[in-house]
Amino acid sequence: MMVSFSATNRDPLTTVLFDALSEHMDIRHFTWRFAILGHYDVLNMHWPDHLTKRHGRLQTWVRWMLYLLLMMRVRWGRPVLVRTLHNLAPHEGRRGVELGLLRLTDRWTDTFITMQPDPPLSTRAPIVFIPQGHYRDVYQKMPRREALAKRLLFFGIVRAYKGVPELLDAFAESEDDEMSLRIAGRVLDAEVGSAVRAAAAKDQRVSLHLDWVTHDALAEEIQLSEMVVLPYREIFNSGTVIVALSLDRPVLVPEDQTTARLRDEVGPGWVFLFQPPLTGRDIEVALASHRLSRPSDPPNLSAREWSEIASAYARTFEEAIHANSNS
Repeated sequence: MMVSFSATNRDPLTTVLFDALSEHMDIRHFTWRFAILGHYDVLNMHWPDHLTKRHGRLQTWVRWMLYLLLMMRVRWGRPVLVRTLHNLAPHEGRRGVELGLLRLTDRWTDTFITMQPDPPLSTRAPIVFIPQGHYRDVYQKMPRREALAKRLLFFGIVRAYKGVPELLDAFAESEDDEMSLRIAGRVLDAEVGSAVRAAAAKDQRVSLHLDWVTHDALAEEIQLSEMVVLPYREIFNSGTVIVALSLDRPVLVPEDQTTARLRDEVGPGWVFLFQPPLTGRDIEVALASHRLSRPSDPPNLSAREWSEIASAYARTFEEAIHANSNS
């Protein structure tokens, strides 16, 4: 079985998944030439909106034409299209031609892989639940660091839906001078970036690194923190939560079905929940609760072993090929 693997090389999840899948099948990283002209059985697509966007009008139109050719290949050339859903919709809104291409992708997807059970999807295609794997193997060889007392961390790309300005407002409500807050991640929204910088300038306990963070630097940032705070306005699947837990750091996240399920999965003392909007009191209570509990066991991530996940992907690919050949 030959699989073409469409994903961004920056993301550690897809890097580990690619390596794990290589144990089961012949798998190749995505290139436009191979995807359109090469021979393969399955196209496993992650973040299709990353393939449709490009800077500059000419580059954008070239991407759109290539993407349309790829979808025509999927539709009439009959490689199976298996989508791994990291979110229910693109983080940045799409419209016009790009929105039409993404809707075409949804319509012609043969199987959806979702990292959460029972997703709110309207589709006739099969939906397969495969949980997101942990990142312990990625970081196990890196030096361990002790957490700085009462240091809080937000990390990841700073987008509007992630609620970073709201986090800064909530942190400002706390008068605990021993607490500190670190924001680490690239800003993609100028308005959000301005709000973050303005709020941070008013509080000397806040420090910013608003740029890309390497894997090594990210591991150090997480380990130096006593708690990771992620006040997302919505969470379908969050790799950042799993990254923090993989490095044995507790997380504070909004309460919903997804985060409550994760709290029960990993064991007590690791996932703390709040009812939005986030307040300074929420942060203080979560930090105090973790300090009081101090779980002796690391988060239970046994359901997220990559060997099992790769096997589940292989079965899903084979079933999709079989169903496609009989249609």
